[in-house]
Amino acid sequence: MVESLELSIASFLNLEPHPTNWRTSKYAEEPELSPSYMEEHLLSPGALTDKFLEVTMKPGVFSSLTLRTAIDRYTEAYNSIPGTFTPPSPSKFNTLAEHIASVVGSAVVLNRDPLTGGFQHPSFWAGLKRDWEGFLARCRDIERSARWPLALGNYGSKGVLFVERERVGSLYQEDAFLTLRRMLEEDIPMHDDHVVIGILWSLRTKLGPALVHELENRILTNILKDELSFSLIEILQEQARETNFENSSEAGAASWFDGRLRSVENLDAVIRSLNDTVGALDLAVKPEEEDGAKALSGHITPPWIRCQAAAYAAVSIQARYDISLTFVILLLCLANDLPSWGDAAVPEELLAVFRGLATLRYVANQPVEGSPQQRSSSSSTDEVIDQLRGMNVSNASSRQPSVKSSLLQILMDQSPVTDDIAVTAHNYLDSTGILRSINQSNVTRYEASFCNQILSLGFVNVVDELLSWLPRTRAVVFLRARVYLKRGRPDDAADLLERLSGAFGTLASVPKSRFSPVSRRQLSHPRGFIRLGCRSVEYSAYRIAVCVLRLRG
Repeated sequence: MVESLELSIASFLNLEPHPTNWRTSKYAEEPELSPSYMEEHLLSPGALTDKFLEVTMKPGVFSSLTLRTAIDRYTEAYNSIPGTFTPPSPSKFNTLAEHIASVVGSAVVLNRDPLTGGFQHPSFWAGLKRDWEGFLARCRDIERSARWPLALGNYGSKGVLFVERERVGSLYQEDAFLTLRRMLEEDIPMHDDHVVIGILWSLRTKLGPALVHELENRILTNILKDELSFSLIEILQEQARETNFENSSEAGAASWFDGRLRSVENLDAVIRSLNDTVGALDLAVKPEEEDGAKALSGHITPPWIRCQAAAYAAVSIQARYDISLTFVILLLCLANDLPSWGDAAVPEELLAVFRGLATLRYVANQPVEGSPQQRSSSSSTDEVIDQLRGMNVSNASSRQPSVKSSLLQILMDQSPVTDDIAVTAHNYLDSTGILRSINQSNVTRYEASFCNQILSLGFVNVVDELLSWLPRTRAVVFLRARVYLKRGRPDDAADLLERLSGAFGTLASVPKSRFSPVSRRQLSHPRGFIRLGCRSVEYSAYRIAVCVLRLRG
């Protein structure tokens, strides 16, 4: 928390009363990684180690120095215990995440029952969970001691800059949804326009974290990742029947919720209006005007402004995602009443915005260390030097610490930057076009281009997860084929490309003299994707057909 006060020199000279209106500002909401929080986090599907590692490496939670200090102390503690366990050397790992995943929990052994001879899996999972909780507690203790401010300063006309051990914070005005999210957490009365959001947030609190996690997983897995073979309303009704709200929620929560919503007139119109505001970017300005002004003044933006803009965007995305999730939970609660809504397109729009926010949130939570994905255009000599350093041929005595950042920050490095991090964050979110989708059963060119941009950076696993939330359109199938090629599965890629080529019509009228042969390497190049905008259908079909023939041998 930071408290600031504006003082006037004239008040000191004239001996006037000094102002006492202190302004209090806080960090954005940061969940405390306590055992109870991890219990809620483990309710979502996935391996225990993956869940703990995901929370540990999440951007903005722990710094690189904190994680390295924690793993060193963890290793020292195990070395002091008599036994045969020997932690591996840090030089064997390329990234800090690999080091943590290989050391934490490696001393937990799966024993056999001396009477029955069966494996004691409950004891093993309990020991593994206890080991990860101990490592998280060690990280929290180290990070807590490093959050005291080392320096305070002025930034801009009214900005406050505070420096911690490995953090630089600056004071900025929160956007509309950060304010709304804070008011919901502090139970502050809502404005008349946001009364419905307050009702839905109260319902989320009454449902409890276990049921909310189950609903969120159903939405992400059974609705977004499922092909829409039936109507969306029928799918929502089926998921609502499987959830069984009346028996799963708190006693009386269903009747209380029904009574509160009946007081709202034109509920579908109100929800649609609020959903439009979730995807609205009210602080965005025209980037071209900012770029022109900077080009004339020769202004250079410090790199740390990009880092803070990425952090601001991630916090804003999380606030919008939490509110959008309540709208989608409303669809499940009122699944039987959806056919009577005046506008049948409202559920599609709600899920489309939620899918966009889930995409941005997933990307913002992806950690990135100093890896090949971050490399920029450089000469062949520089690439050879980097490879030799990775093999410990040079600088073998002192291993260079890897830089820990987020995937969102890497993406924002390619976008225009202003001095105002809030404007920069909103400009980038607007430039992606992810929040412009209004139909959950379709894929816009912005969503496909966004996935293609991430794939060109080398994050294959991230793109694979994002594509699973999109229906199988031509662009999505093409990107899936590129994912298979990068994973060394040319046969699967050829099958997809062969099916895709049939969607563009015949090739009899295509003059082959206008085109050159295409190899698998050229297919994986990002420029090969621009032809999927259907501006040149024959050209795309020809390239795909040639690639299929070459992959088939």
